[in-house]
Amino acid sequence: MAALLTSERATTDKLVQYIGECREMGIRVRPPDVNVSRMFFAVDGQDIRFGLAAIKNVGEGAVEAVLAARKAGGPFRSLFDFSDRVDLRAVNRRVVESFVKSGTFDSTDLRRSALYAAIDRAMEAGQKRQRHRIAALAPEH
Repeated sequence: MAALLTSERATTDKLVQYIGECREMGIRVRPPDVNVSRMFFAVDGQDIRFGLAAIKNVGEGAVEAVLAARKAGGPFRSLFDFSDRVDLRAVNRRVVESFVKSGTFDSTDLRRSALYAAIDRAMEAGQKRQRHRIAALAPEH
């Protein structure tokens, strides 16, 4: 079923239909999670975990950046930690908004309204820190 859900991730109507069929079969489809989800739908114990690339407005390039940052630095502790570590050239505001709205950050903070309100501040802080890191690595003339 995870493969079927992945193959239909771009077709919302089909996705909803197949998630309903999973429920009827006793298979729980768990929500996306920034610290657990993979690129696509995947088996998670007895359940299926929603894939990050199946979230509306989220492309595979953005998910690759998220997975690379998570692999390099471990689980994300907050939206600010996420914005600091993920390449914000690949993950834009729209992607972060979609993550918040879909519950992808619920494992870091259940208050989606607070997360949504903090997006601009978190991304500005993350961009600033990333620029400083890049400048520190640049060779001096």
